[in-house]
Amino acid sequence: MEHVIAYDRNLAPSPHQEPKTIRQLLQQTEVSTICSVYNTIISVEVTDEVSKAFKLLIEHKILSVPVYDSFNRKYIGFLDMLDLIAHAFDKIDFSQCTELDQVLKSDVFTKSKCSEVFSRSGRNPFYAIDIHSPVLMAMEFMSKKLVHRVPVFDPSGSLVTIVTQSNIIKLLFDNLDRFNYASLKLQDLDLGTKNVISINQQKKAIEAFKLIHSNKISGVAVVDDNGYLVGNISASDLGKIGYDAAYLSRLFLSCKDFLTFTGQSEEEQTIPGPRCVFLSATLEELLHKFAVTHSHHLYVIDSETKPIGVISLVDVIALFVNQISA
Repeated sequence: MEHVIAYDRNLAPSPHQEPKTIRQLLQQTEVSTICSVYNTIISVEVTDEVSKAFKLLIEHKILSVPVYDSFNRKYIGFLDMLDLIAHAFDKIDFSQCTELDQVLKSDVFTKSKCSEVFSRSGRNPFYAIDIHSPVLMAMEFMSKKLVHRVPVFDPSGSLVTIVTQSNIIKLLFDNLDRFNYASLKLQDLDLGTKNVISINQQKKAIEAFKLIHSNKISGVAVVDDNGYLVGNISASDLGKIGYDAAYLSRLFLSCKDFLTFTGQSEEEQTIPGPRCVFLSATLEELLHKFAVTHSHHLYVIDSETKPIGVISLVDVIALFVNQISA
């Protein structure tokens, strides 16, 4: 049985009381109301081959799957794209692989078990909460424990849904106008101050994934010779090689060519494109871009379209948690 952090519902504001502050909204809203509750959750067994998990991530267009241990009858963690990247670089010395077939012979995705790979990136702590927990509890885990997603269990101990950072952002976006947050500007909120990790578009895509792995980030900015932003390569783009690594050769393409497989349109390179914002943008504009692009980070650009900062979903969530705690 998983250790589920219970919530005392007596501490919550009355559900019949109209929230007057953002704190009341986040304490009053139960996590089950902002994401779908399922009878069956997509998951993998610890004994499954990694290729099965990889296939599920690609087919269902998701970033993570829970890992279940049938012997102990409990979920033990998550397996996501960052774990797969970490696993690949731990198992393969790409600096010594001068030929593609040397990489293919490693069977890195087709032979390894999920038990070897889940949480390999060290970025998937498993903090479970009950279905009646307030959204604020999930936000505090995300901002303080750096949790990307929070599993939700019902009273019987069944996993019924998973709260993601995107679920939280949608709730905040839908309620910005109610609490006068919409017009606040990024430059006044101290958002977008994180340094940008970038790679030249002529470099091989495998180098972009190396940067993701070594810097423990979810994506890198792709720039041209002048430093102008031309695209983005995220951990989820690893799926473009296929769950069985049938298209592993794509990792040896230039980032510019690899971007043609990621679904980023020319519109996404217009300024300010869907994956970038100016510091003068409002919080409403930022959250809208997160909502429509389903991105986990957006780049802040200057007037020349050079990336000067990056904002992640957890940065926004932490902003609200800190504002509430102040």
